[in-house]
Amino acid sequence: MTILVARARHSLRGGPARSRLAALCFLLLLVVGACERDTGTTMTTPNGSRLELPQGVEAVQFPAGTVQIQSGGTTHTLRAEFATTPAQRERGLMYRTSMPEDAGMLFIYPDEQEGGFWMYNTLIPLGIAYADGEGVI
Repeated sequence: MTILVARARHSLRGGPARSRLAALCFLLLLVVGACERDTGTTMTTPNGSRLELPQGVEAVQFPAGTVQIQSGGTTHTLRAEFATTPAQRERGLMYRTSMPEDAGMLFIYPDEQEGGFWMYNTLIPLGIAYADGEGVI
């Protein structure tokens, strides 16, 4: 936000200069008040990541649970949100400002397909893995 400071060139004891300065200050307060930005909504998601939605962006709810990944005889358990609908897949991890290391999101499609991901409005670094219909990465 920019703050403008105005100084009168004439005496402030009264008269037209004081009236103009008072009017200018009142106008400045109106402009500053009108320019204040609504930062939207800040919330914590079920898996513990922080989400800051800009003004006018609707929240999209994601079901959450845990996922287990088997690797070399070791089982890794992660907290996950599931993007199963087109709206959930479109929103994905947009506007997240943090995510715990043991958390993530699964994008689940009705059929196997080749594709890619566009990381628009994604504010955190991401890793991605593709899995087939059997769940093999």
